[in-house]
Amino acid sequence: MRHTRFQGAVVQEDSILLVRHLAKQTGNRYWVIPGGGIEPGESEIECVAREIQEETGLDVRVERLLLDCRNPRGRFYRRHKTYLCTRVGGDASPGFEPEEEASNFEITDVGWFPLGRPETWTDRIGERDWVLPLLWEIRRAIGYANDRPTNVEPLDLLCPESRTARAADGTRVRIRPATPEDSASVLTLLDGGPNPGVTEPAIDHEIRARTLWLAETRRRPVGAITAGDEHDDRSDGLRWRCAGTALHVRRMAIASGEPAAGVGALLLAHVERQARILRYGAVRLRVNAADEGTRSVCESRGYRPVGSIGSGVDTLVCYERKSRL
Repeated sequence: MRHTRFQGAVVQEDSILLVRHLAKQTGNRYWVIPGGGIEPGESEIECVAREIQEETGLDVRVERLLLDCRNPRGRFYRRHKTYLCTRVGGDASPGFEPEEEASNFEITDVGWFPLGRPETWTDRIGERDWVLPLLWEIRRAIGYANDRPTNVEPLDLLCPESRTARAADGTRVRIRPATPEDSASVLTLLDGGPNPGVTEPAIDHEIRARTLWLAETRRRPVGAITAGDEHDDRSDGLRWRCAGTALHVRRMAIASGEPAAGVGALLLAHVERQARILRYGAVRLRVNAADEGTRSVCESRGYRPVGSIGSGVDTLVCYERKSRL
């Protein structure tokens, strides 16, 4: 399962463009916002523009982020980010799905849905389809009256990703998503901590996928944590109690000399917050056996070791938080 689907709300003359998918195995047809997963080397904006061109034939200008929400179905993606887009060329027509789901899905139609006449949506979409609340939320985000009917479920919008908290010693710490400009700082933090051998391509991918967060004090990086889907070949043999439901912390590091009990705890708390938003049931992580500071932070926040992988200096202790998030 991928972490985030980047999609585009193409708005033209009070209408929004949707594409209709055919699920080949079941014969079900449904409308969705055009979009998909990010590719290596792409920015979010480039991803949205490419997906729209592939699926609808339109060339668009990506204007701004409208919505960041949990995917209520969660089959292929746990999160949706929706950008407002303006058509700059091309004619809308059914395109293609070049990604891994292509063998299961086919784009059969494109259609314009009037934002000013939401009473017409259910006739085409259906009352229970998750796209219906998405359209209502897009309508509100663009500037229409917030008059969503009570029978339409609200979206689980994600909280702001940047926040300020206080460490155990009272120091103000800002936690925010890492950007490409932070790559060198993140590499220094991670490679200097219990994560030797971290590569720049891996960090760049995590920055693009918005799964890497940076902790700063006085605009100086003092900690980094990266978390995403749980798959990990090295720990497949462990008896994880929360298999299939855990947000997986891949790496965490605190700058030398920093109060690990403060910054580390804030970073883990931020991941737990994201896990609640994305409806994971637990958080799990791996810690270098020699990293007593991080292990202490994990145990103080209710994590318990469930096994280890490797041996000697390469031993990683695997922790899992089973308590309610």
